[in-house]
Amino acid sequence: MRETTRESSTVRIGRAPWRLGISLASAFVAIGLAGCASGGGSGTASAASPASSAGSPRLELKECTIQGVSVPVRCGTYEVFEHREAKSGRKIGLKVVVLPATGPNPAPDPVVYFGGGPGESATEYASGLAGDGLLKRHDIVLVDVRGTGGSNPLDCPYQKDGSRQLGMLEEFLPLEGVKACRAKLEADNDLSTYTTPVMVDDVHEVVTALGYTKVNLVGGSYGSFASQAYMRRHPEGVRTAILEGVVAYDTKLPLHFARDAQNALDGLFAECAAEATCAAAFPDLAGDLRTVLASAKAGPARATLMDPKTGKNVERELSWATLVQTLRYMSYSSASAQEIPLGVHLAAQGDYSVLARNAAVYGGALGGMPDGLYLSVTCPEDVARIRDEDVASAVQGTYLGDYRVRQQREACALWPKGPLPPNYWEPLRSSIPTLLVTGERDPVTPAKDTLLVAKTLSNSRTLIVPDGAHGSDGLEGLQCIEDLEHRFIDQGNLQGLDTEGCVAAIRRPPFPTEPPAAAIELSAAQLARYPGSYFAKEPPMEITIRIADGLLFADTPFQPNLRINPTSSTEFRIEGAPFGYGFRFELDGEDAPPKALLLLRPGAPPTRLERKPS
Repeated sequence: MRETTRESSTVRIGRAPWRLGISLASAFVAIGLAGCASGGGSGTASAASPASSAGSPRLELKECTIQGVSVPVRCGTYEVFEHREAKSGRKIGLKVVVLPATGPNPAPDPVVYFGGGPGESATEYASGLAGDGLLKRHDIVLVDVRGTGGSNPLDCPYQKDGSRQLGMLEEFLPLEGVKACRAKLEADNDLSTYTTPVMVDDVHEVVTALGYTKVNLVGGSYGSFASQAYMRRHPEGVRTAILEGVVAYDTKLPLHFARDAQNALDGLFAECAAEATCAAAFPDLAGDLRTVLASAKAGPARATLMDPKTGKNVERELSWATLVQTLRYMSYSSASAQEIPLGVHLAAQGDYSVLARNAAVYGGALGGMPDGLYLSVTCPEDVARIRDEDVASAVQGTYLGDYRVRQQREACALWPKGPLPPNYWEPLRSSIPTLLVTGERDPVTPAKDTLLVAKTLSNSRTLIVPDGAHGSDGLEGLQCIEDLEHRFIDQGNLQGLDTEGCVAAIRRPPFPTEPPAAAIELSAAQLARYPGSYFAKEPPMEITIRIADGLLFADTPFQPNLRINPTSSTEFRIEGAPFGYGFRFELDGEDAPPKALLLLRPGAPPTRLERKPS
């Protein structure tokens, strides 16, 4: 595509990271607490396409119900050929969810989200996006790409049999499990057809079938890579693009995971050393880490943690592989990265409580993504290009070593590899208005990759926010970035965006230097005050508090059955979440039921929900 304009700049301002822009749900996605199921798909037939569609739709949508979503929703299934080029043979049903624009003058161009992973279900973002400001003017289109979510997910049996208490952290892509997974999936699927180009062509076909002609793309992490593929293959159909946590085409993932994770951890330790309170509490974090890893090499550590579902204490073993992967995944989120200095320091003294809690969160959440899809995408597109002689220098001097790249290469040796277009790894050259957002402390898609991608995007702007992780939940002042992204999509260009002022206003809270407050005992009478339904209009949200077996649980739009523990008579923490996530009840009187519930998130103002009359 011919480049006709050039508007390219890079901003490096202040001490602030970026957000992975999925509205209120982003923080919960980052800690593995997101996920909403469709409510049965029943309902009356709607118009054949979203109200704002301008074309001639071919996909019939029906009104449907999704847990946690109070705005109208339309759902459907669109069938594509497994072999797209042949246009014959087996078909795959793709799950489609559309949130129609709620305002009086909807724009003709929707926002299309690509999930991360690869393997995330895009439709599971619906509950968080239902309150997004973009929905006033733009339809939001969510498609589970083939192999994910409700679109023929390529799950491996070992992911579902309960054999791994800490999921992928115990053993990443276990080889015997991978062999069995291939045998099972190949009985019904051609695994060579699940590649990025095929998946984005599927989505483009869905968009066209809905009657849209141009879309606004938003993709985070692997979703940024998929968005680039869409921009390359269907440039005439893209109005704007937002790429977050940007994956470059020639990065050969996971070859550089160890080095990028080490750089992120070194930067985090340097931040702690520059903060007086953190430096005084943890004067030798590098030494603490060496102690922890040496001990883990000698034998697994044992830790006691609370099972969030039952409220009971359980014992877990933390091997060396579990610990190094936990540290890496904690670095993905600014909220959990904040806990690394405290977690490492306590572990060096034999207290693994902080690291174990995070291992349980990340192991359970990340182990739920379909490994079959992950392998079908990454084996031909990334791992196949890694040479034996590349590995040693790439991992030298890192805490992760060759563990991740070795595990993935061994698994890919057992997996079929689909064909890719010629010149697949060439940089994307485009003049589509594009906003790129990344964090300086990103352990998986570092800023250098974003700058590499931006070089060939002539109409782009890049925000590299110092101290930012892969997701920026837990930082103060993030709303301005969401506002900036909304303005960019609404106006369709980069003009007048105050990127410098926005990122300069974002701050990292102080590092925690003490473990969280211990849970306290409340009487049955005290606990009985809290159950009920609480709701907010902006963003639209409902949370139900209930008692089960003498324990208090919260059912939220992001995740049902969250165990909450009292730390005072009015404040409750969410078990398994990073520091700062919880609830505060507003009481009318000492013995009266609450009048409101405040959802607490680190770095963000509380969200107030009124109690529904009983």
